[in-house]
Amino acid sequence: MLQSDRSRPPGATPNAFVEYVSQWDRPLTQAPCHRRWQAAWNDPRSVVIGPTGFGKTTQALYRVLWEVGRDPSIEVDLVGKTQTHRRGRWLARQVTDNPLLKEVFGAQKWSLKSVRTRELVAASTCPTTNADLVVIEDCGSINAYDRVMVQAWLAEMEEQLKPGARLMVLGCPYTKDDVLFHLAAKPGWTAEHEDAIEEREDGTEASLDPNIMTMAEIRRMELDLGPRMAAALLRCRPIE
Repeated sequence: MLQSDRSRPPGATPNAFVEYVSQWDRPLTQAPCHRRWQAAWNDPRSVVIGPTGFGKTTQALYRVLWEVGRDPSIEVDLVGKTQTHRRGRWLARQVTDNPLLKEVFGAQKWSLKSVRTRELVAASTCPTTNADLVVIEDCGSINAYDRVMVQAWLAEMEEQLKPGARLMVLGCPYTKDDVLFHLAAKPGWTAEHEDAIEEREDGTEASLDPNIMTMAEIRRMELDLGPRMAAALLRCRPIE
């Protein structure tokens, strides 16, 4: 049975915040994997490797809202290969329309002026940043050249971060040489590596979060994706 944070003050922790504020749109209950991710994001450098469809992006966006609500002066960069501006619009809609945000932190605090969206273009120079928090997603690639370029891009981003700034990277690994695995192996990085299917002590299998995707749904998706893509996107264990 999943533990709920709804008995705690909604601004006290990221988990309590997610469960309270999400009631306006799509109520969420924090699964153990979500708690692990939120805990990892407290650290200066973190990488979350997790299956598609289990809420990595949603958790990260709520985390941004929680960070901005607690400290309106914080500067945040949202970086991704695709749909980055869509993420920005989701945040703006929450701030404009979600009354629960104002209940938690107060109407006068809410502004997204310090939250920027940026596109990750592997072949380009990494843009300069003065952000306190950088969130990067969708950085994986099947293409070997892209992987090398993204790894260099991320190294440059990490080098230029100001003291005390945090870097959150999240995504699905497409190959065994994915940049996510390189980050997970680096000293000083906190890594969470999830599989859509958890193996229990009694030998049975269970969904990482059955509220999001049941075992039957996972099995159907595995068939739809085929062995190679299912190994990457659901099991997060790419095969060559």
